[in-house]
Amino acid sequence: MNLVYQNKPLEKKLDTNFRANYVQTVTRNGVQTLVVINSGYLLLKQHFIGGNYQKPEGVTFTSKTGNRHQNTIELLNQQLAIKDSQIKEKDAQLKSMHKLLDQSQQLQLMAEKKN
Repeated sequence: MNLVYQNKPLEKKLDTNFRANYVQTVTRNGVQTLVVINSGYLLLKQHFIGGNYQKPEGVTFTSKTGNRHQNTIELLNQQLAIKDSQIKEKDAQLKSMHKLLDQSQQLQLMAEKKN
């Protein structure tokens, strides 16, 4: 299967420039391993999810570091949005649990009054 990135095979995207900007060598248990950093991961993820990677309109990257920071910010904003929705869901669950607890206590009081 040939992977294509901006009308080029994906292998051409994973060139020395990509490796220099988005790949680090990490040593774990005495073994050196190549690891793609978050901003490189985002580029690859966008390739597989949305087809060809396109920079958001109005965003101009002036340096390798700026590109990494912008992608990191985007990733953190996505994670923050997910966490916000999870917190809202937990708040709703807590509210529901409090309501059920109050109902349970009221039923228990009524049962005790009958006895």
